[in-house]
Amino acid sequence: MSRAGSRVVDIAATLGVHRDTIYKEYARCGATPDTYSAEKAQETL
Repeated sequence: MSRAGSRVVDIAATLGVHRDTIYKEYARCGATPDTYSAEKAQETL
């Protein structure tokens, strides 16, 4: 969704979470909305 250009607020609404949750996920894996990869995020766990 982030690579498709969706805003953080829209991503959060779709997932049913607060926008801060999305920002924390980006920070946790050291990504930006343009570089975020769910696969890479899973590797950091």
